[in-house]
Amino acid sequence: MTIQINHRDIANRKAAILTKLSEITISEAQREDLEIQTLPDVMDAIQWQTARDIAVVQLDHQAKLARELRDALGRIEDGSYGVCEDCENPIAPRRLDVMPFARLCVRCQERHEAHRHDEDFAFEEAA
Repeated sequence: MTIQINHRDIANRKAAILTKLSEITISEAQREDLEIQTLPDVMDAIQWQTARDIAVVQLDHQAKLARELRDALGRIEDGSYGVCEDCENPIAPRRLDVMPFARLCVRCQERHEAHRHDEDFAFEEAA
């Protein structure tokens, strides 16, 4: 499905994606949080491990977001940006304003999340 998107809107969204991508690059402080340390005090070791665990989760989230942002740049380049990957209908401009890397329209996103929730529930019931 071909969708007519204003070139200025595309340029603005591309700029927003590039800005966000540059914001989430790994800083030196985050790398330092991942260093393995041996601490003599048990409480210090527990606090350090908690901070390290949080840093790992944040870095994982940033890596996933960076991948999504790069994928969105690829969709801009190949002309598929702004089209839902499931139903092939246009993604609402307001959704793209808030989430410029969106792959799915709101309806399809909700369906995916409901399906994921059902799978998680079934897994918990089986356990």
